[in-house]
Amino acid sequence: MNTTPLFTANHDGYHTYRIPALIVAQNGDLLAFCEGRRHSRHDWGHIDLLCKRSTDGGATWSEPQVVWQDGANTCGNPCPVLDRQTGVVWLLLTWNRGDEREADIVAG
Repeated sequence: MNTTPLFTANHDGYHTYRIPALIVAQNGDLLAFCEGRRHSRHDWGHIDLLCKRSTDGGATWSEPQVVWQDGANTCGNPCPVLDRQTGVVWLLLTWNRGDEREADIVAG
């Protein structure tokens, strides 16, 4: 089995990549989602949602596409789901202010 690193730290303007999620679309394309953490490995701050696509079973991959960004806020925890009847890929995710740490969110 061959392995291919899809998201490498300190590349493409991101300090760290985290929370990967992979799904096979109805047409057979592979979609790889993850968080792109701009400035640190922390769970807060400027975090974008990214996606790469492979149309050849994972042999090659597209450049990363920004799925969602909201300035210095946190767009994260990608969870793609395929609707097998329609072929639509739904992307569930979370959002919070970039200056909110987990304890702040839990506290409300």
